[in-house]
Amino acid sequence: MNEMKLDLLPQDCIGYILSFASARDICRMSLVSPAMQVASESDILWDKFLPLDYEEVLSRLVSPIVFKSKKELFLKLCNPVLLDKGEKMLWLDKPTGKKSCMLSARELSITWADHPLYWSWKPLLQSRFAEVVELITIWWLEINAKINTRMLSPNTSYKAYLIVKFANRAYGLDSLPSKVSVEVSNYRTNRTIHLRHPDRKI
Repeated sequence: MNEMKLDLLPQDCIGYILSFASARDICRMSLVSPAMQVASESDILWDKFLPLDYEEVLSRLVSPIVFKSKKELFLKLCNPVLLDKGEKMLWLDKPTGKKSCMLSARELSITWADHPLYWSWKPLLQSRFAEVVELITIWWLEINAKINTRMLSPNTSYKAYLIVKFANRAYGLDSLPSKVSVEVSNYRTNRTIHLRHPDRKI
């Protein structure tokens, strides 16, 4: 279909065609013709990519987002934003609009985390959050995390990660495996892992 024929189509028809495309493809197709560009800016079109609770998400942002259209809002939410006083992070997957979430160390339940002999809370320049917690020494490591499934996108498969940074002086986490479990409603999965590979020296 050439540019002239596209321009002859009603905007509603072009918008309907675009509604079957991904967000990334819509951005690309907006360059095809002026008619396609106008249709690709429709708030109705971009509503389908925004999470249903996007207004609640906006109310929880640490730094408000300024936007003139739903498309602009979507593209800004594809970059990580801080929620809930900076203790959570959220971003949208550009091709699908699905939500990804990250919890700060303060959102985790860490055994003896407030005991200065075992853990130390401090800022870290490379961290996404204002504060991290450093393990000093401990003989029993227990970390729990909870997330409300309302923060996640429905009908979506998720993976859970524990993100850590090892200091050169760190030792002991490769000597014994750790038990890891993920629980959703009545479903629970258990695994045994090494937080640090036994063969890795740094």
